[in-house]
Amino acid sequence: GKVLTHVMQTKSGTMDELKAEIDTAMAEMDGMLSEFAGYLAEDDARKAPYDSAMAEYAKYKKTVESLLVTSKENKAQAQTSASTNLPIFNEKIEGYMNEMLDITAQKMADSQAKMQTNVASIPTIIQAAGVLVVVVAVIVFIFIKIWISRPIKKATKQVDALVQGIQENQGDLTQRVKVRSKDEIGRLAVAINDLVEQMQKIIAAIMDSSGNLVTKQERISESVEKVNDSVRLNSDNIQQVNGEIEQILASV
Repeated sequence: GKVLTHVMQTKSGTMDELKAEIDTAMAEMDGMLSEFAGYLAEDDARKAPYDSAMAEYAKYKKTVESLLVTSKENKAQAQTSASTNLPIFNEKIEGYMNEMLDITAQKMADSQAKMQTNVASIPTIIQAAGVLVVVVAVIVFIFIKIWISRPIKKATKQVDALVQGIQENQGDLTQRVKVRSKDEIGRLAVAINDLVEQMQKIIAAIMDSSGNLVTKQERISESVEKVNDSVRLNSDNIQQVNGEIEQILASV
């Protein structure tokens, strides 16, 4: 529109003002096109029509630049060029822009449909997540029961049986708490086994000492018995001597 006004204008000052406005509009257009190009990826469907539009736009700018020069020198020629060339460029550039708009609209429609599909699937996802949470909770419960609660109960039962046997003087100190893990429960069972083993060693040492005492007592008893036998023998001898002395005294 400004170019056509420039071609129709005859005042030099007004044409200069229009040229400055056209240059400003072109610079703004260049900035918008450059900014838009920054949003286009290489695989974007709008890249091809954008490149085509830019090629036409480059020709358009050269035509405008040539028209502004011709407009000052030959109005008739400028009017003819403006009425034939500019509409062609406008139509092509607008066609490419419309193509980009259609692609954008289609992308927006596809994204909206995808979003609606995702929104519609949210309840199903929530239900699936709920089921998954329940399944995980059950698995965790079973894991705790098998790997934690059951070993604790089993170890506690074994320890109770061992302690009760010791209290009733019927404990088997050769028994040990079975250890199948290396966690806190396993370390506790190992500590209990070590304690029982130490008790077994202490009691074994006491029994060995008692056995030695019994042996020594038997030896002492044998010695006392021998002494008793000697005393009895001496008593018999003394009685015999006394008898003989009494006979001698009777003879005397």
